[in-house]
Amino acid sequence: MDKRLQQINELLIHYSLGNFDAKVELSQRLDDIDTFISGVNMLGEELKSTTISRNYFNNIFHSVSDILLVLNMDGSIQMVNRAAEKVLGAWENELLDVPISRIFCNLSPQAIREMLWHAGQSDETISIRAELKFKNRKFIDADCSINLIHNEQKQRIGYLVIARDLNKVKEQAKKLKKAENRYRKIFQETSDTIFICDSNFVIQEINRAGLDLLGRDDVKPTHLWQYFADEREKQDFEQALKRNKSIRNFAMRLKNFENRIIDCLISINKADDGTSNYQGIIKDISHRKELENVVIKTILHTQEEERKRLAKDLHDSLGQQLSALMFYINTLRDNEGISHQKVSEILAKSYDAISNAATELRNVCFNLMPRTLENYGLEHAIRELCSKIELHGILSFKLLMEDSCPRLNKDIEITLFRIVQEFINNSIKHSRANTISIDMSHTDEQLFIRLKDNGIGFDIHAVSSSGGMGLGNIRSRLALYHGSVIINSVKGEGTTYEITINYKTDKDTRDEKD
Repeated sequence: MDKRLQQINELLIHYSLGNFDAKVELSQRLDDIDTFISGVNMLGEELKSTTISRNYFNNIFHSVSDILLVLNMDGSIQMVNRAAEKVLGAWENELLDVPISRIFCNLSPQAIREMLWHAGQSDETISIRAELKFKNRKFIDADCSINLIHNEQKQRIGYLVIARDLNKVKEQAKKLKKAENRYRKIFQETSDTIFICDSNFVIQEINRAGLDLLGRDDVKPTHLWQYFADEREKQDFEQALKRNKSIRNFAMRLKNFENRIIDCLISINKADDGTSNYQGIIKDISHRKELENVVIKTILHTQEEERKRLAKDLHDSLGQQLSALMFYINTLRDNEGISHQKVSEILAKSYDAISNAATELRNVCFNLMPRTLENYGLEHAIRELCSKIELHGILSFKLLMEDSCPRLNKDIEITLFRIVQEFINNSIKHSRANTISIDMSHTDEQLFIRLKDNGIGFDIHAVSSSGGMGLGNIRSRLALYHGSVIINSVKGEGTTYEITINYKTDKDTRDEKD
């Protein structure tokens, strides 16, 4: 027996198992058996192509969410998709050969036959409203369409019924409406200006915040360019948009319908709705600019006050000691016949003046920048400051400070030291306190400092409303370093500062800058 016949038998077994890639090689004889083998190989290719097409069709057929029913020319069900099985509560084998009239409960068999006949004759889509039901399932209200099916030879072989559950459509419409309302609410209630403009940058829609910003009462189309107060900014914006198709946080000065100039940041990009529209956001940063100006004024005021304090310290302390020293030297120079004893006395006084001047100079330098603060940190500098003041018997201190407090950014340590120094000075000059408590602790991210005196206290609201820079100055300086302060004062009970610094945030910011 020719072994090729055995190979053909094995090849057919492969095809029966779905392995359509199997083949038998032709021999050198090229006889009738080889011709048959060639035909079987071609059959495998055709089976493979047909199977792939069928699988592709089945994947689409069963993934459709609408109900799909394939009928033969007599109107009996030949195939259903998974959506139909789920809605009708039956498997495909239960629905096979069931007349469609048993599914369309509100239509008579005669009406269905006429409908199918009309679809077959006109070759047009027939649309109907029907109630679908099978066995004891509840009615399904559906929109249905019926189409004629042809084979490759253009012969009529059946019908395709597509049914859409109207209850699901209504539920989806409700969900879409709910989502639309939710996004519409966000669109209208956000504090930033949100706008949509066409490809020519004519604003078509804008939210309430945008109307307020532009000083308008309606949404009449206006060109985006007309709101640029500066012509150069407008040109830069246009050029950037042409290059990048989108812009983020472009600084602009906006001129609204009330002729107000407002500092803003504008971001714009193409809308992802399939249109040529643009969508954008405008942030009003005028308030932020005002705060920045306040901070700058506060810094300048602080620097000026520091200069005045330094000048006063030099004049009142070091200046007086140097003036005394100059007087003693002039006394020695202008009196040649002065006695030896008198010279000794003047020299002794000169030495004392020099010694006092050196001490005052060290004090001035300490007030400017304590070396302890620079070398050992805030906790050691505060302890040194308190010990110097205690030597004069003016105040006593209760210190509760952790030795493990971390070193901070140099500018933060200076700011905190100055605030502690200012609190102590105010307690001496104004509060008439005799005891100050200083508590300092920390977590992994925050540093806490609590300053409290037992002085006479003051009216915080009265001080704030008087326009004084003191308390606002402290808050502004701390705000620069992600810090805050809570100030409490009760007349007769003293004053308390509770300071918080987010030094972790500051470290992250410095790392980014570095």
